[in-house]
Amino acid sequence: MNYGVSDHRTFATELAEEVVRLQEMLTGISLDPSSLIQRMTKAFDGDPEHKCMGRSAPARLARALEHAQSLGLELPLLLQLQSETR
Repeated sequence: MNYGVSDHRTFATELAEEVVRLQEMLTGISLDPSSLIQRMTKAFDGDPEHKCMGRSAPARLARALEHAQSLGLELPLLLQLQSETR
């Protein structure tokens, strides 16, 4: 799961798909990952200098992984991201 600089979009898409799966499990609602990712990309394109790593990001990531664990959901990219940001 090592992504190079040119693979940022691939990594972001696969990571977003994991988040969507988690949200589906938490809400019990089927979501449209393609539509959500398309809108996420549009938001990112609107602010390309935004680093998306505020002070609360590590805590939000930890909470997401706690939810996933309690649901028995494996999210390898989120785990990788957490291990790389420690």
